[in-house]
Amino acid sequence: MDDGIRINKFLAEAGLCSRREADRWVEAGRVSIARSGNAEALEKALAGSRVMNTDVVYLDGKPAQGKTKNIYLAYHKPRGVECTEDPSNPDNLTAAVDYPERVFSVGRLDKFSEGLLLLTNDGDVVNRLLRGRHGVEKEYHVELNGEIDPDRLDRLREGIELVGRDTLPCEIERLGPRLYRFVLVEGINRQIRRMAEFADLKVNRLVRVRFGAIRMGDLKPGTIRALTDAESSWIIAQR
Repeated sequence: MDDGIRINKFLAEAGLCSRREADRWVEAGRVSIARSGNAEALEKALAGSRVMNTDVVYLDGKPAQGKTKNIYLAYHKPRGVECTEDPSNPDNLTAAVDYPERVFSVGRLDKFSEGLLLLTNDGDVVNRLLRGRHGVEKEYHVELNGEIDPDRLDRLREGIELVGRDTLPCEIERLGPRLYRFVLVEGINRQIRRMAEFADLKVNRLVRVRFGAIRMGDLKPGTIRALTDAESSWIIAQR
């Protein structure tokens, strides 16, 4: 018996967005389902709607077109680019990347942060890469406006309370005067900047240099490259 799949999983597997973004689209009323392909009787999708093999999904009144292949890219996000697809924002990521096919970022870097972003049309892999319990490391080089006090450094490594929850243990290594290497397995909003505030410091520069098995290397700011076969295999293995 075909029980179908949840609407957010359908949209993610079609490469149109992540599951989280799909939930937002459904909540906004942008997604409809034509049961058995009957376009004359569209029903608004709900958060728990399931899609059967015979159904056709519509996005903004048009059939949702699925991807032809999975795309996996590394992008060196420059400072000033915002991780949004909103065309009304002149600094939006889509315009900055200008890729011929629709891709979206795996997670975010804030406007004033730089470095490695993974771009893909494989929405089904996004949640697994971002959930802290899966242990995917993200490595950052962080320049602060001072040195972290040893006691507070130990507390940051062990975990502190941020936005109502405890951070997971992380690796922090001093690389030089005011320069540190942070390795996190979670992505609380502005986490490193909030950790710096805990130490009564501010971030002067923040650059992500690694996401799991993928390193930024010598990729120039504002440029992209296709992932290698080995890197793509690592991404696929996270599903």
